[in-house]
Amino acid sequence: MKRKILCTGFSVPPHLKEEEVTHLPLIEEIALPVENISLENFTHLIFTSKTALRLFCEENENINKDIPIISVGQATTHELKKIGFCNIHTAEKENAEGVVELIHNLPLTKAHFLWPRSNLAREVIEDYFKESPCSLTPLDLYTVRTRTIPKLPDWTSFDFIYFSSPSTINAFVELYKTLPPLSQCLTIGEVSENHLKYQLNFI
Repeated sequence: MKRKILCTGFSVPPHLKEEEVTHLPLIEEIALPVENISLENFTHLIFTSKTALRLFCEENENINKDIPIISVGQATTHELKKIGFCNIHTAEKENAEGVVELIHNLPLTKAHFLWPRSNLAREVIEDYFKESPCSLTPLDLYTVRTRTIPKLPDWTSFDFIYFSSPSTINAFVELYKTLPPLSQCLTIGEVSENHLKYQLNFI
């Protein structure tokens, strides 16, 4: 029997598409004004979200597809390959810590990384570069906010609620003023799971 799942992120992950899914994005992206940068100044790119990748490529259509790229995980790598990038290093642990571990193990000196990202990104990667011989330039492309949803579905009618990021968890609390019990929640990644447990302490 298919499980009834309320999916709260930007998209429905492939592994849930065989379930009975209701897709209700609780957050929306807001593009931020970005200063012009010269990509020739950078040796590597870091992508930790598909949204940052899409927005970056919309503004940089003629980017060199051979530039070395650090990808946070398989979903982002899949999108990179679809666009035509070919020199991709993918983190085994699909979070900021995994990105740091991947960069640390690469034979690099004096590399200059550009990191297109959300302005809500965790500081793990930035903190690593403070002690690294390489340099990092963060580029805040967007932020996220809770959507205005006139009529919310009854979350108790679903078997599970799927959260794809801490932002979706925060938005659920803002809209519903509560959270489902942990047994009714599905999350992607350790960061979202830990944030969910943290938030449940205050409900």
